[in-house]
Amino acid sequence: MSPRVMDAVLTTVMGLAAVGLGGVFYQAWYEWNENHKVMLSFTRPAPLLKSRTSESFFARAEQKKIVNVVAGHGSAKYYLLVGERGTGKTQLILNAMEKIGHYGVVFCDAHSDSEVFKTRLGKALNYTYREDYVGQLFAREAPERGSALLDVEKALNMVEAVAIKYVRRRGRPLVLIINNIHSFGDDEEGEDLLELLQQRAESWAASRLVTLIFNTDDYSVYERMKRDASRMDTIRINELTHEEAVRLLKEKRRGRETDEEIEDIIKNRIGGRLSYVNRLGREESIEDTARQLESEERSWIVTQIGLIPDFEETAFDNQKYASCAWKLIKAIVKSEEKKLPINECRIITGNPKWIEMLDHDNIIMVDDHHNVKADSKILQNIFEEIVNSEGFEELLDNVCERVEEVDKEQRTRELIWSKKNDQVIRFGQPKKGGWFW
Repeated sequence: MSPRVMDAVLTTVMGLAAVGLGGVFYQAWYEWNENHKVMLSFTRPAPLLKSRTSESFFARAEQKKIVNVVAGHGSAKYYLLVGERGTGKTQLILNAMEKIGHYGVVFCDAHSDSEVFKTRLGKALNYTYREDYVGQLFAREAPERGSALLDVEKALNMVEAVAIKYVRRRGRPLVLIINNIHSFGDDEEGEDLLELLQQRAESWAASRLVTLIFNTDDYSVYERMKRDASRMDTIRINELTHEEAVRLLKEKRRGRETDEEIEDIIKNRIGGRLSYVNRLGREESIEDTARQLESEERSWIVTQIGLIPDFEETAFDNQKYASCAWKLIKAIVKSEEKKLPINECRIITGNPKWIEMLDHDNIIMVDDHHNVKADSKILQNIFEEIVNSEGFEELLDNVCERVEEVDKEQRTRELIWSKKNDQVIRFGQPKKGGWFW
């Protein structure tokens, strides 16, 4: 070989070696950088969470346990916080995060769209869902490639890799909080996403790498997760007791109302819902605020399950839901303790799905003993007023009759001829002599 050829070969070999070596170093740096960014997300508080933590907080009996869990001292379990909207679940979690300086914990809100949840999880973890390797040294893979579930799995893999290093260094697990998991869609994709997260929660709890904390308003989420749970611990967050609510409102009002007025408004009108008590404490007049709360809840009920006696066929699904809801509400109001066992409620509605929907719409709630009752004291008062009003029974009967009538029409309607397609559409099974209808 001539010297010129030798020089060309040597130059080519050295160039390829430089590119290959650069690719190896780049890949090592990229993996380190991705792990480092995720690790930083567990050690630096998000400004938005800091601002949410500054909201008013009321100490609860469950506070000590939640602080212990958020600090990473849980005992090989993952946790499900269950309670009605406005009972203070999220504030308990954020307060616990504040107590430990947000160190070793990440907080993420769920969403009904899996793509949005994937984006939120990536932002919370400071993870961009890219995968670089030597063959892509000069071209990064687009972050939107692959399904949302696959990307969430990638993010969880990264959390696991970071957790292994963190546990070796600190001797306690990382904590990942998924807030409002009832927001996941009630469809196959939502079910798959919840299943994916629960599988990781079970695995991480067994290995003590990461403690997952789920937060939900809906009892149906508890039932769904309980089927596959072996290491799940459920923490129930209830409304404030009468004494706690009165004490908190007195502290906030600072003597602007008498003790008798505060006692009456808590006992007979508002109840112990923490969000309601906080709102009463902030506003100028608690009487005007109480009326506003009652008006808002009444409007919500009319919007969701208002009865329409002569409804059009397009409103069939809505009125079927509303009539079943009022059948259940009527039974609850007429009961001695203003609550019914969930099994009995399923018999009344005829479909367990209605119970889940009413719970999700914050119309009813399921308590610790699996009894169904009004979602709040305000709603209980509204239900009693409506059910006991003149003409309610007749209105409900008319709507139920109309529902049966429309349902019958839909079941018996048959399309037997289509002029557009020039064909006969038959329903049924063939007999020896032809088709029967």
